[in-house]
Amino acid sequence: MDELKLGIERFNAGRFEEALRLFRAARPAGPEARVFAGHALDALDRPEEALSAFVAAAEGFPLHAPAYDGLGALALRRAARLGGAGWRRLLAMKPRAPAARRLLAGALSSCAQGFLAAGRPDAAEAALRRLLALRPRDPGPRRRLIELFRMRAQESATAGDLPAAEESLRRALALSPADEESRRLLAGHLRLRAHALTAELKLAPAERALREAVSVAPRDARSRRRLGELLHQRGLDHQTGGRMDAAEKSLRAALALRPGDAKSRHRLLELLRARARALADGGRPDLAERTLRRALAFEPKDKEARRGLLELLRAPGDERALRRALAFEPGDNESRRLLVELLRSRVEEALAADAPAKTAVAARAALAFSRNDREVRLRLAELLRARGLDALFARRLARAEALFRLVLRCDPGDPSACLSLASAAAAAGRGAAEKAWLRRAAALARRRGALGEEFKALMKLRRGKEAVAAAERILDRRPGLDDLRCFWDPWEWDERAPREELLRELAAFERSLGPKPRGPWLHYYRGFLSGPAGLAHFERLEAFPAKRYAWMWFRAASAALLAGEFERAAVWFERCLAGEPADWRAHCFLAEAYLCLGRRADAFAGMDRALKAAPESEAGQVLAWRGAFELWLGRYEEALALLDRAAALGAQCAFCWRGAALLKLGRPEEALAELDRTLSLFPLDFEAYVWRGEAKRALGRPREALEDLDERAAKDRDLATPVWLWARFNRALAKAALGDAAGMDAEFAAIPAAVVDHLRARTGLERTEDLLEAGLRLSRGFRRDEYGQAIWMRNGA
Repeated sequence: MDELKLGIERFNAGRFEEALRLFRAARPAGPEARVFAGHALDALDRPEEALSAFVAAAEGFPLHAPAYDGLGALALRRAARLGGAGWRRLLAMKPRAPAARRLLAGALSSCAQGFLAAGRPDAAEAALRRLLALRPRDPGPRRRLIELFRMRAQESATAGDLPAAEESLRRALALSPADEESRRLLAGHLRLRAHALTAELKLAPAERALREAVSVAPRDARSRRRLGELLHQRGLDHQTGGRMDAAEKSLRAALALRPGDAKSRHRLLELLRARARALADGGRPDLAERTLRRALAFEPKDKEARRGLLELLRAPGDERALRRALAFEPGDNESRRLLVELLRSRVEEALAADAPAKTAVAARAALAFSRNDREVRLRLAELLRARGLDALFARRLARAEALFRLVLRCDPGDPSACLSLASAAAAAGRGAAEKAWLRRAAALARRRGALGEEFKALMKLRRGKEAVAAAERILDRRPGLDDLRCFWDPWEWDERAPREELLRELAAFERSLGPKPRGPWLHYYRGFLSGPAGLAHFERLEAFPAKRYAWMWFRAASAALLAGEFERAAVWFERCLAGEPADWRAHCFLAEAYLCLGRRADAFAGMDRALKAAPESEAGQVLAWRGAFELWLGRYEEALALLDRAAALGAQCAFCWRGAALLKLGRPEEALAELDRTLSLFPLDFEAYVWRGEAKRALGRPREALEDLDERAAKDRDLATPVWLWARFNRALAKAALGDAAGMDAEFAAIPAAVVDHLRARTGLERTEDLLEAGLRLSRGFRRDEYGQAIWMRNGA
């Protein structure tokens, strides 16, 4: 007979020592032998060892139910003598299988019950907390723990240990913050402690106890009343001791708890009036004013405080004080007279000094009082318009609308302000308001002879025939380049506008022209609004006078460039420049087309022509653009020299490309500093985020690199930014540096197959990391992924 069966016979015969030896000798040492060993140890009055045997069985065989049954039965009978290593092992068990977790939960529940019956609340708490960790959604363990804490709180309170009772109730609330009973009990204990502290004249700790009571049970009227009374008394004590700030704070707190307390309100008003008089006499009118305003916040009808404040504010020569006096008492004629005189002199001084910021401040103030000063009104309109355009670009629509309404208050006949208000209304989805502003803009522009604004308004109103007539009148005047820009995109489309919306606008424009439209306008806007299919429409512009409509070829050539039709783009930019040789932007884009075609000498000659054609204010932009060419071609020293000159002239894009050049020259620390500066000045420069991520990765900081690449630059194409491809390259390498091979593969999979195939064919490499590094190396200083890929892919970068 094997040891297990023989041991069971000995156990049933009451020969527990022999049974225990047989159970321990049983082979294999399965769960039954361990469980029976536990029962034998229990029968031998060795509960600690029995517990360890049951735990060992459960650890070795997590799904063996008798082990847990033995544990539970042992705990119910012998909880008073359990503890030690076996108990710690039981609490540390972390079975993974749901069935094992249920079995362990049952054993822990029995343990908690046994410990409570044996008068061992600490052990019961440990069992219940472990049970709660196993079954966090089961309300039973949480409820039993809360009851345990309440019981302990009652025991501590009976023993006179209020802090211990409060701590137990706080632990109950930590488990269930919404438990009203625990809140009520805790508030009661805190009130008792505050009462004892008050009797000992320990008012500060008494106040803290009552504040906690109010926080725990906000609806408890007794706690609020006791705290209000205590705060009032403390306010009086502070006032007697000359501590006015503390006195005011205490009385304010008392009123916040009991707003109807007339005694505290009266005392606070007296204190504030007295303080204001003392401050005014002491030469601190600003503090006196704030003190009286605080008094009126409590009692707006207090005549003494109102009279004192008005006298304090009515100070000749102090604009802010006079404005506050009028805001406080709009009917005070003396304050109004003094303010009008002051503002008129301020506006004249600011205009004489040619100080735009001071003029704006003074004119804003003067607008309400000097309605007949046209010069001031027009200057203010100019400043407000500039700020309004900034707000509109930043999509701060309410701010933009408010500013443009102020422009119209200064200059009611300004059509451009109405156009901007229409744009704000359209962006906010208010179609009726948009049309109303557009109609007003068209009427005002017609009266002023502002044909460009009239054209834009008519186009947005879908009155195409009238708009084209206005456009032809503009062309009759032989306009300059800036005047022609109103034709490029009269709708001011966001670059992410849905294609369906563009096509709807095109259809409406075609209908508005009538059955047989003349001139190139329909072909031009078909090309502009049709997307990639629009190139065929642009070709029809050849039938119209080249000199008069030369500017149309700029938009046509730009569309061809974006479509990768570089030969066509070059021809069309050349046509544009034949009619508009001063268009420096066309020269720069033509140079890009040449560069994409591999005609490098022609590209740089084109940039020379652009620099000659550009006005002095735009020379920095041209230099930066030329520096980018050097950067893309890998001539980093030459690029840096040009970009330094461009940055000195204030060209925005030069700063990012300077960082790129420094990085490519092996100066990553300097590159990072330059890119940090770039993003502090231009936080929406997405290409700078890619370069900064690349710089951080080069410096061995891949996690920081991912922050730049994740947050700004790698949101895929939804951001309409031309940098997402190179963000992918850098993200993949950063993840590889962090040991995230799967992440690297996912980023690599998002790179277009044409790019990967080009790299493989050019380098002969297959390993992912090698290909990624090769891509960044071969692309040199290029981090765009629109038409310019030809610069490094097609022409051997």
